[in-house]
Amino acid sequence: MARTDRHSRSRGRSAGELGKPLVTQLSAWYLEGTAPLEHFDQLNGKTVIAIGGYTYAGLIQWLNGSDSIRVTEAPNHRAAIDMLRRGRGDYVLDYHEPVKVLLSTMPDHNVRESKIRERDAAWLFSLAAPRAAILRDAFDDAYLRLVERDEVPPVRIVGPGYAIPGFPAAYR
Repeated sequence: MARTDRHSRSRGRSAGELGKPLVTQLSAWYLEGTAPLEHFDQLNGKTVIAIGGYTYAGLIQWLNGSDSIRVTEAPNHRAAIDMLRRGRGDYVLDYHEPVKVLLSTMPDHNVRESKIRERDAAWLFSLAAPRAAILRDAFDDAYLRLVERDEVPPVRIVGPGYAIPGFPAAYR
């Protein structure tokens, strides 16, 4: 997230300590009784349910190219969890937040989670757009107003992220 010196000073941070407001977590969801995913190689010989249309930052291409991992698609998050519960796959590859929201509506679920990858997210503004800097500053200001009202997560310091051991390096 781009921040002006005014915003950095108002938060007691230098302009060099720029943060990002969002983190995306990709997870492997599985049923109780299935081994938690602790190394990416554990997917070998397994069926992974993915959401149709999601690329998972290019990872789906790698999975589809693997001879040892079978990928099947679900049309949405609920269908993916339903497929998992019906034994149509060993793991669901999906993002943390939508599945947690979905599972909160299923109090008797036996679905567990292993974190696969965590990355900082950012919004990008094309410098080809004549008002990109103005739009970026207005966007940042609006986000900070939402933070002050506790409507969105606070700005985070950028970190190295996380990837489960064995995760393909090209897709970290």
